[in-house]
Amino acid sequence: MEEEKLRRKRRRVCAIEPNELVYASFPSNYISRLLPALVRVTGIASCEANKDEDMEKTVRFEVDMALATSTSCFKWSSALKHQLEQQQQQQGKFDSKTVIIPNPNPRKGIREHKKKKNRGEEELEFRVRALRKIVPGGEEMNACELLTEMESYVVYLQMQVYILKSLVANH
Repeated sequence: MEEEKLRRKRRRVCAIEPNELVYASFPSNYISRLLPALVRVTGIASCEANKDEDMEKTVRFEVDMALATSTSCFKWSSALKHQLEQQQQQQGKFDSKTVIIPNPNPRKGIREHKKKKNRGEEELEFRVRALRKIVPGGEEMNACELLTEMESYVVYLQMQVYILKSLVANH
């Protein structure tokens, strides 16, 4: 067990808990990746007769890719980048559905198990399964990693929303 912890620690690219420097550098990294991509997209859109839906998918792809490449020391960011690259290769265009939203009513999706479990364990298992679907790469993480990655994922999504709102307000 102790050897397993040491092995994981050695494989880790950065600390589990992101430090202030990682958080502070995100806005400049994100904007420096996003703005050139958006300028390129709008240049392509003005030359071609792109549909609004295609433009929306392309912008969504660039926004998500900027998030993934601006936060490269997390497992979820690597998984998101890999997922976006796969979508791009498979479809030749971009799919706006990069995140699966779980069933909002947790009671409806729970199956009856042959083993008797208390309701708290069932609820916890259901919520962990839902988190695995939400966090990119969550299926490959253990529960502890999943919770830590979820925390950073939410923080960076909040920062992304704040930056995008600021860009829209200043435009």
